[in-house]
Amino acid sequence: MPDSRTLRLISETPLFQGLDGGFVARAAGRAKAVSFAAGETLFSEGGEARGLGILLCGKAHVYKAAGESRVLVSVLEPPAMTGASCLFVRDARPVTEALAVKPCRLAVFDEQTLRALMLENFALAENYMRYLAGRVRFLTGRIESIGSPGAAEKLMNYLALNAREGRLTLPMGYSALADALCVSRASLYRVLDALEAGGRLRRDGKTIYLLHMEEQET
Repeated sequence: MPDSRTLRLISETPLFQGLDGGFVARAAGRAKAVSFAAGETLFSEGGEARGLGILLCGKAHVYKAAGESRVLVSVLEPPAMTGASCLFVRDARPVTEALAVKPCRLAVFDEQTLRALMLENFALAENYMRYLAGRVRFLTGRIESIGSPGAAEKLMNYLALNAREGRLTLPMGYSALADALCVSRASLYRVLDALEAGGRLRRDGKTIYLLHMEEQET
């Protein structure tokens, strides 16, 4: 039987949030525990999909190839999910790479197990569809912003994708954030100053707090 911390983290994910505790415990017991040492690859771009993973401990950086280099696109901390977009799609492959920066442990559900759990409890399937719909909505907004990709839009899209509970700590600092957004550091600092003055965010060292999240998500 998974411990109470594991059950709490799994229950906090968009997939299992709001579901009966007994069902979550039974589902967690069917997951496979997978561990990675610091420096190991959780998944690689174009590599084999490993099912849906829930990060129970540790920390990982997610990168996207950009020519001959790579760009840090997000940071995974518990209880982040991985692999959801590759489920139920034939020959789907990850489009990013994740590297453990601290030892990581995941609960991994293979596709067959998730299908059986969804048949047992349709609320799980509803949560999965709701999660994917939210991702589609977010990505649609990003696509629409490509026509006029100002630094402010790039920054707010990045923060909306990566912030947890309205907060994002930059592991590599503001210079790396500017590189990830493909803007100059001067432009980034101007945008940060303007958004902070406008009450949309607050900075504390390398941590950015998004303000009025409810208004931004409507």
